[in-house]
Formats: sequence, C-alpha cells, structure tokens
Amino acid sequence: MVLAQAGYATAAFTGGGFMDPAFGLADGFALHSVRDPGRTMLAGRELPGDPMEPVIEWLDAHRELPFFLFVQTYVVHDYAPDAAALAQEESVAPWQAKDAAALVVRLGAGEVELAPVLRRFYRAALRQADARVVGRLLERLAELQLDDSTVVALVSDHGDEWLEHDGLFHGSELWSELVRVPFLVRGPGFERGAVRDDVASHVDVATTLLPALGVAPPAAMRGRDLLAESCEPRPQLATQEPERLAQMVRWLDAALADCAAAALPAEPGRLDAAVDERLRQQLEELGYTGD
Repeated sequence: MVLAQAGYATAAFTGGGFMDPAFGLADGFALHSVRDPGRTMLAGRELPGDPMEPVIEWLDAHRELPFFLFVQTYVVHDYAPDAAALAQEESVAPWQAKDAAALVVRLGAGEVELAPVLRRFYRAALRQADARVVGRLLERLAELQLDDSTVVALVSDHGDEWLEHDGLFHGSELWSELVRVPFLVRGPGFERGAVRDDVASHVDVATTLLPALGVAPPAAMRGRDLLAESCEPRPQLATQEPERLAQMVRWLDAALADCAAAALPAEPGRLDAAVDERLRQQLEELGYTGD
C-alpha cells in the first residue's frame, strides 16, 4: 500500500494459502496471483506450464517504471521438489517426488527413520527455489540492466527442526533452527558483503527497505531502520524480560482462542463457511487444515 501510494507499479505472485487475498494481503497490489511461482508439484501431481513465466512477463512489462514485485513460494515449506530437482540429491529410492506429503505424514506419526529422506526433499526444494525463482529473477534483472538500480531482498518466515531437539518441522518451538532466518539485501544503499549479527525481526524489513527507496515509513510501522545510525539494539525478550514474555504468551493464547472460536466451527479441522471452498482446499493441500 505504501509503495503503491508513492507511485510504484505493484504485483504479488504467491502460493495462496495464508497469502490469499481473503486474508487482506492483496491490499495495495494492482495484481495479486495465487499461482505459486516456484511450485511444479501439488498433491503429488505435476502442474502444467512454467510457474515463473507470469512473473518474468510482468517484470518485462514494467521495466521502465518504479516497481514493487513480491514473489513468494511454498515449495520449500512443503518439501515439494519436482523429479528433476530431487534427482540432484542422494538417492531417496524407493520414494519419488510425488511422495512428499506421505513422507510428512509418516514422519509426523513417528517414523523417525524417514527424517533423512525427507530432509533430502527439503534440500532439493531449497535448490529448486534458489535456481528457478531467485536465480531467474536475478538473471532477468541483469538482462534488463536493472540489477544495479534495483533493491532485492530475500527473507523467510521460519526454519524447520529435524530432531535436533527431538522435534520436527515447525510451529510449536522457538529453537534457533526455527527462528534464525535469512534477511539478505542487495542494491543501492546496501554495502556488499556486510553482515549484521544483532537481533532483527520481520517488522524491521519494511522499515529498512522503504528509506533505501526514499520513502518514509508510516508512523504506525513499529519496525526499525537497521541501517540508521540511531538504530537501537532490539532486546531479546525471552532472556531480558521473562515476565513480560509470559504475559504476552497468555495474551497470544487468549487471542488465538478467540480467533479459533470465531473462525472454526465445532467440527475440528473445518474452516468457517465464510472461507470459500477453493481456499479451503488450497489450505488443506498446504497442510494447514484437515478433514
């Protein structure tokens, strides 16, 4: 919304799910697609066409304008590489690319001997996203001679746990494997090769990128500009303010309970009728709901 109001052309290419417009995440985007740009497999089926083609076409069409292009994929989240990407990993026989969802279910049910296999799926999905999403974007920017004038940021929402602490996947713990995620930036105003080791948060992403574009963040944004000389270190709440953290956990639990009561009927795993059938099926395929 902020960049749209500043005159930028805007588009979002996402995998849907909780990035669906139904959750308010299309605000400010002139175009919002829910065809995952990194995914070539879904529910064990190969998807037709090149999922990145619409992204590249949009970039080409807006090359002469200031633009904000948001690209998101679930291919790593769902350990869903295609056969070509999986073939670059150590053998996972007899498992095939179409078996990713079944592996998740069986590993989650306690078949821990399958963890090394699914982790190879994970690595293959990372390689696929790196080459076919990030790599293709960077290559096209270079071909359009926009690489030196475009700020590019890469960020993830969470990591995964692979039995390092007797847990799997994500969503219930706060180990470093889960909360230490990449925030990589290149472009004008960002020093090449510089590394920050202080604590940052997702709320700092927009408030760091906007000033680099000459756009002032709205006062309501709570993040910090990580490049500003006045940037104060972010306290590590869990170690410095345990009582406040405990209070926040109670508030969050109560808020989640209220949301669940408002959004979910008594039958477990079923979304409210206000969420349409298309989105419900998509969330189920991503592993967020169940019958």
